[in-house]
Amino acid sequence: MVTLGKFAGTYADPNQKYDERGLLGLDFHPNFRNNRKFYVHYSAPRTKDMPKNWDHIEVISEFKATQDLSSGDPNSERKLLQIESPQYNHDSGPMAFSSDGYLYIPMGDGGGADDDMYGHVSDWYRRNKGGNGQDVTQNLLGSIIRIDVDNQENGKPYAIPDDNPLVNTQGRDELYAWGFRNPFGISFDSQDNMFVADAGQNLYEEADIVQKGGNYGWNVKEGTHCFSTKNPTSPPNQCPSTTPNNVRNSEPLIDPIVEFPHTYKGTSVGITIIGGHRYENKTISGLQGKYVFGAWTKDPARQQPAGRLLAAAPRQDGGNKKQTLSPPKNAIPRKQLWKMEELQINGQFNYFVRMFGRDRNGELYVLANKRGIPAGNTGTVLKLVPPGQ
Repeated sequence: MVTLGKFAGTYADPNQKYDERGLLGLDFHPNFRNNRKFYVHYSAPRTKDMPKNWDHIEVISEFKATQDLSSGDPNSERKLLQIESPQYNHDSGPMAFSSDGYLYIPMGDGGGADDDMYGHVSDWYRRNKGGNGQDVTQNLLGSIIRIDVDNQENGKPYAIPDDNPLVNTQGRDELYAWGFRNPFGISFDSQDNMFVADAGQNLYEEADIVQKGGNYGWNVKEGTHCFSTKNPTSPPNQCPSTTPNNVRNSEPLIDPIVEFPHTYKGTSVGITIIGGHRYENKTISGLQGKYVFGAWTKDPARQQPAGRLLAAAPRQDGGNKKQTLSPPKNAIPRKQLWKMEELQINGQFNYFVRMFGRDRNGELYVLANKRGIPAGNTGTVLKLVPPGQ
């Protein structure tokens, strides 16, 4: 892996300690107990043949566990994807298998701010410079990737599902959905609904229910709102709600089911959404059917372990109606979004929220730590339980 805190790109301050690279995801094959296969997402150092100043490579690898399943065999690595990344940030993280047996891999847009640094390609939206999220031909960045890890074809260490949306088009065969900035947190519920949280830039965080061939808006939109690369803190009131007719037949830019602002009425709400799971058990009363997720911290300085645990559920009026134009930039269009609430934790929750997990019984866990940069023994795993337990 890369050495954390040492950067090859030009975006990071060489003296900063903050980093988004490293060991980012691990998931087990659905048939793990028999085939012993598991999959790891990590950041590898750049190679000499990469473009100048590009920072690192995002690697998706298959490993095998030992016969007794007690540990992984490092010599069993089979690299599936190696995606060159221009900046140190927006690397995404966790992966997930669906009931179809395919591996779904979120991938960030390449990093930097405003999508206008080197490594971002031009796209159809001329108002904003650059944008890997709206490109489906030149790279796999800013997307959800879907591959068949059980087969190989055309010289690749994986196969392409026949029904991937861009097969037999000019787009990349691996792509399942696009229009993402930094999708961190992916999960499936019992009905195979795919939930993906996508970290915003200056103003808004969002979570989506992702469908095949869907375009989720970045960098035309940040959540339900317009985005501007020139003025990210003061975007325009109106922007396209679809691509042009000559770009995949005017596909819609799909709005999220969850959105919250970084700041509301002068009060910090949260920075960086962390995707979780839909709770489908009866153990915790009142949480059934709700999407449980979090905010990394609500400290604007990003120094204090002030994370938040949140939940959202569909509104009774049917909610999440499609919009033709984004609302005024200061509005919070709650009617179209799922209803949000904060989980009240007995005692204080003084942690950064890092990730969520779900066990075989459907109960939920929170991976958290006391420091913005994980180090030492500050990490912990917390289980969500009913009040009084």
